[in-house]
Amino acid sequence: MLDWTPFQPVPNAEQLVEALAVLPSHWSLTPLWEKRPYRDGWQNEAFIPHYQIADLLKRGEKRISKRTGQPYHAFCSGYGLRLGDVSGGLLAVDVDGSSAEELLTNLAETPLPETVSWTSGKSGRRQLLYQVPASEQEKLQLFRRKTVTQWENFTTRAGELLEFRYNQHQSVLPPSFHRETGHYRWLVAPEAKAVAIAPTWLCDFLIRQTQPQAQKSHHVMTSGIRPFPSEVKGNHELSFRLQEATQRLSIEQIYNWSGHQFQEFGETWRGYCPRHQSQSGTAFSLNPNTGEWYCFGCEVGGGAVQYRHFLQGGNGTPRGKVFRSLVEELAAEAGLETKNSSRQHQTYQSTHIINQEYFDWETPEKGTILAVKSSLGSGKTTWLSKVISELREEGWLALGHRNSLLLQSCQRWGFIHLQTEQAFDLISVPSSQLALCVDSLHHFSPEDFAGKNIIIDEAIAVVTHLLMGETLKQKREEIIQRFSQALQQAKRVFCLDGMLTDWCVDYLHTLAGKARPLVKVENRYQSEPFTVKILQESRDENGKGKSSDRSPLLEQLSEVSAKPVVCTDSQLEAEALDQLLSQTGKQGLRIDSKTIANEEIQTFLKDPNCYIEMVCPDYLIYTPAAEAGVDISIRDYFTDQFCLFFGILQTNAQLQMMSRVRDPKLTRWLWCSRYGQVKNQSPSFQFPESLMEAMQALIVQTGNTLLEGKETKAVVEQFIQDVRIVTEDSHYQTFCVLKAIQGYEQSHLWDCLYQALIHQGQQVELVTLDSCPAAKQQEKTAKETVKFTNAEAIYWGRSDNNQQAKMMHKLLRKQLPGIEKKSVWSPQFIKRVLYDDRAFIAKQERFWLIHHPDIAQQMIRSVWYSAMEQNLIREMHQQWSIIQGLISLNLPQFLDLEKTWTNQSLDLKQLSEKTHALGIDRKLNLNTDDQKPISLFRQLLHLIGVKLMRKNGRYQINSSLWYERDRLAILECLERRFWAFSELELLS
Repeated sequence: MLDWTPFQPVPNAEQLVEALAVLPSHWSLTPLWEKRPYRDGWQNEAFIPHYQIADLLKRGEKRISKRTGQPYHAFCSGYGLRLGDVSGGLLAVDVDGSSAEELLTNLAETPLPETVSWTSGKSGRRQLLYQVPASEQEKLQLFRRKTVTQWENFTTRAGELLEFRYNQHQSVLPPSFHRETGHYRWLVAPEAKAVAIAPTWLCDFLIRQTQPQAQKSHHVMTSGIRPFPSEVKGNHELSFRLQEATQRLSIEQIYNWSGHQFQEFGETWRGYCPRHQSQSGTAFSLNPNTGEWYCFGCEVGGGAVQYRHFLQGGNGTPRGKVFRSLVEELAAEAGLETKNSSRQHQTYQSTHIINQEYFDWETPEKGTILAVKSSLGSGKTTWLSKVISELREEGWLALGHRNSLLLQSCQRWGFIHLQTEQAFDLISVPSSQLALCVDSLHHFSPEDFAGKNIIIDEAIAVVTHLLMGETLKQKREEIIQRFSQALQQAKRVFCLDGMLTDWCVDYLHTLAGKARPLVKVENRYQSEPFTVKILQESRDENGKGKSSDRSPLLEQLSEVSAKPVVCTDSQLEAEALDQLLSQTGKQGLRIDSKTIANEEIQTFLKDPNCYIEMVCPDYLIYTPAAEAGVDISIRDYFTDQFCLFFGILQTNAQLQMMSRVRDPKLTRWLWCSRYGQVKNQSPSFQFPESLMEAMQALIVQTGNTLLEGKETKAVVEQFIQDVRIVTEDSHYQTFCVLKAIQGYEQSHLWDCLYQALIHQGQQVELVTLDSCPAAKQQEKTAKETVKFTNAEAIYWGRSDNNQQAKMMHKLLRKQLPGIEKKSVWSPQFIKRVLYDDRAFIAKQERFWLIHHPDIAQQMIRSVWYSAMEQNLIREMHQQWSIIQGLISLNLPQFLDLEKTWTNQSLDLKQLSEKTHALGIDRKLNLNTDDQKPISLFRQLLHLIGVKLMRKNGRYQINSSLWYERDRLAILECLERRFWAFSELELLS
């Protein structure tokens, strides 16, 4: 028995290097630690030049310990031949024992031709190498590995077998290190004899082994997989949905972990387990006829739902919401209609129902949480003023998400705004009455909340901001902790919202303590409905309709006699419309993130009705920056309201914006984008439980990768337990509800808003109007002017407009170190990356990281550890799943400017199959078509900023865009940024 560790060269390193020189240059090799490939994604990585393997043998390489995070120097012990398509169709036949030799003789219809072969030096062991003919390679493209221990009446001895290896596998080559015999040895070396062509009978044998599986899968699709566990048979709707989904899916689509590498063992399939390391690769057993599985290592099993639960880290049969979400996940994959996740989370089960034009309720007892759902304009804040007056001697805290609303509340209730008045000395005063954004809670100590009455107006918006707001990203956990402490120590909690829901109240009640009395009041009074005209589409002179054309509304709001009020979720649109209206000689007010701090705007927000009566503006434009602070009840002043939504806001926020102008006689013109701006929403992620499971799976997968090399199973088990604890807290679960609602509404934006308006009882009319090319062109010109003006301000880093330009200037230079020294640095460049193609930098980041997977892994590791330590795992999911997915596909091997493809290209078909097998198409919501792999290829390239062009019926990478100046400059800056990060990580 020889001893060797990766911290030193193997004794025969020089011999290994010399042997490399005589190997066929096209053989694709992977470095090994004894028999095991150790490079992440080795099955799919690009060809490694043989001289690099020689360097690893002689000089080693710097690596980072996945256990300690510390650097170390490592050497490889040899190299393995990557088999299958990557080496041009090489097939290895591993004869493992003398009885396996007899089995091969019985199996062979004609004697095997002499070919390249080698041995480990152990008795009865040898491997044979054959070349699969090009005509047969396509038929074997899905074949990976097959073991045989029995043929007709002959059975091998225990522990001896015959194995055929192909795609995704490797065989150790001589003279690599062997712990028992010293090193592998050639029997027939490749320089002595060419690799023989695999005989027809051998190819036919392997093809026959793969064909029955497809037939069995087809049979399963009609006979059905075990549809549901006995525990849920009472839920007929859910069980029927599961049965329908599993009947549509093939066995491979359901049991879709890419690492199983199934082999046939009689009536069952055997493969690797996704939850534990199996040396034999046979611990996971699947019966393709019944759809039932069992892992002998983990000692668990079940059907389709239990399998998906098992992949996410669970055991046994999931219950309740988790079970439902997994059924919906399978249903989505089967193409069944997805149920409306958004509406499922709009329920409100009240304890008391009233019907009052103006809300009124008794003052709650000490210790009570009072939740109030009453429509906008029903006097909730007026009623609250009376309660505050009654309890004037007590301390109060009004917690919000936007200072604009809080400033109005201060006017009504006589509170002091913490930041505006710099009233930090009043924080610890028991009877102080303060209003503040939750962002400022870090100024408080836990004892400062004792005995205070807490008001949470616009509760859904506050909770959404608390769990998802961008401004809280760096201090979210501290703020959440303070928020929880405030609710726990409050004398009373007032939770108010015109669209209050159960999930929001449940979350707040959990934080405050379930022992607290909870009163849920719903005021069902129906005020006078609004008249809403929704622009369904605009028709051009040829009668062709277009839903994205809003020009008829732009023409109307520009009319001389009109006094429009405009609400929009687009900062750019607000600035462009302000410019267009002011050019007509009108004078109005624009309230957005750039103007919100202006003295005139602050005056307006304190009393909008009074300002309008005194100043008489010709128009009013407001964005989400002012939405919660605008409450305009003046009547018969504005002629029309124009609501333009581009997919930034969710449905509730859109409704809130529309309702800020109370006049029921106002005609409200509405244009809404069909879909939101968050792209690639997977249907299964539109349910909170599915999203929760997917996020947990990413964390477990990442964690297991980082923990690779840990010696004890207990460490990994403890890690999984830690993840479960983190993902079971109410913050995380509520975050998943919010993300699922967001996901559904972004995918069905127009439909959700339309249905919500109908549900509210508004008078809704769908209209089709004639397009106005002149208005469309005016809007386009105005937007281009605004973009360039803003880009110019950012270029110079001017600090006007709330220092936004200066901040964006610094942000760009931080994101792209050294960009200001490049010739491309200009207002035009800034306009491009911030306005015209906002994903341009992100695409180049992905491009660079997939070419440097080690650094990408470092970054994932850094984010992962930080997220686990700070309980921030909800921030991880979407950001890194795209990077991990693209790396696993080994996309760089396709980035050859000289290569061309068609829909018949074998490598693109394999890429499509792999994308589906790894579930990447589902995670990124990519459109796949087995007959058109070019379409999928185009979508994947789009994620990294690369485009295809078509020439003479074939596709190739667009080289002019590849060498574009802006792109190359960004990649150079990213090189500097990411290498600096890597070096810093090594030092730490």
